[in-house]
Amino acid sequence: MKRILLTMILASATAAYACSSKTDDTNNNQVTPPDGTEQPGGEVDAGGTPTEEAGPGDSGPTPTEDPSGNPILLGAPRQVRSFTPAGGAPHFVDGPAWLPARSALVVALPFALNNQGGKGILTTFKADGTNYLEVRAGDDLNTGVIGNSIDKDGNLISAELKAITRTAVSAQGLGAVSVVATGTGDPAAPTPFNTLNDLVALDDGTIFATDPGYRVDPRPANGYLYMVAPAATVATVAATYDYNPSPNGIALSKDQKTLFVGFTAPPAGTPPFIRKYAIGAGGALTDGGKLVELPVGSEPDGIAVDDSGNIYVALKTGIAVFKATGEPYGGAGAKIPQTAVDGEPTSLAFGGADKKSLFITTKNGRVLELKTKVAGLLH
Repeated sequence: MKRILLTMILASATAAYACSSKTDDTNNNQVTPPDGTEQPGGEVDAGGTPTEEAGPGDSGPTPTEDPSGNPILLGAPRQVRSFTPAGGAPHFVDGPAWLPARSALVVALPFALNNQGGKGILTTFKADGTNYLEVRAGDDLNTGVIGNSIDKDGNLISAELKAITRTAVSAQGLGAVSVVATGTGDPAAPTPFNTLNDLVALDDGTIFATDPGYRVDPRPANGYLYMVAPAATVATVAATYDYNPSPNGIALSKDQKTLFVGFTAPPAGTPPFIRKYAIGAGGALTDGGKLVELPVGSEPDGIAVDDSGNIYVALKTGIAVFKATGEPYGGAGAKIPQTAVDGEPTSLAFGGADKKSLFITTKNGRVLELKTKVAGLLH
């Protein structure tokens, strides 16, 4: 009876909070100064819609086996937060990354407006969807953040549309933003990036970033993979892709000797795929060929890797998991099992205290959590 009574009280409190918090994120979220430094009181939730379901560590149901039959995933996705404004269109959400020093998640709303008219909003909030804070806003052509990763020191590395940036992260908050690189070639007059999308940082400071040129009109004929050496101020071209198959999601193996790159939109009739590269001295890459071919139209986006080497891919219709060999669970040639996700996943990242929470962002303005049996990598 005590459990039932407690459950009823919690449910009533949750419903009351949900009703009071269903406000337009773009009109009610706190915005920090342009240097990215958090304002005092930033830990107070400033609007938006956190989850109305059970969160980590509460009295919610224990996850069961994944409905898709995948032996690595548990249960079904749980909504952490919604970015759908009241009466408005959903915000495209992307670039999830876990901030260990903050015990919080960071995501990007690359094309959404905040209450000051800025676009490219970078946000952070706790794993239960509360303590929402807008870190900074840019614009939809140059400074909007779209992809995020974490370096060995726990700093936030971001792919802005035209620049790679670094933001210091501590338990006290997010600090000022520094520019890592804005293009390739001559440091005094670099050739600008087309449109960056996603990135990863090695422990030695090397950064790899993808550039599909999505926001350029006309669309560039080639896609690019860039490498920024430690302490460098410009990027070098690590790979060029003819017919621009849209290099997009990117991830590292646990030993940081292998780089995985996803290609969202190869020429018509060609299945999208994940390619792997061996990482050598000085960040030199050796093409290891296609690791995984995916169904035509599946539009693979973000990639994540766990401690056992399993590879998680955000597809248009859900989340697919592959062994380190590229073989889908169920055997070679088996139908790729997917955990269905409503709203078209855009990216995914591991986080949480045990690193067994796979956070998923979607095109329809949602951040979801999917529990896993294996802890994931944060970079």
